[in-house]
Amino acid sequence: MPVNPKRILPFPATTKLRRNLFLLILLGLGVYFFLPQFAKIEHAFQVVSTLKIPLVTLSMGAQVLSYLGSGYLLKDGR
Repeated sequence: MPVNPKRILPFPATTKLRRNLFLLILLGLGVYFFLPQFAKIEHAFQVVSTLKIPLVTLSMGAQVLSYLGSGYLLKDGR
């Protein structure tokens, strides 16, 4: 069977290298920017633990009513 020297490879080696390098850089930037944010989560949990439950439920209820009101206005077309 003759070998065709002009056979086209699906992805040239440079394209794979660029794609992998781009993904590696993107992953590194994601870790660099988002990893420090995880340290702030512990502080957020400490703040939430000091909140009063009735006030939290009241604020959540107000937020739900706000979403329902916005949905009603969008559905009604006013």
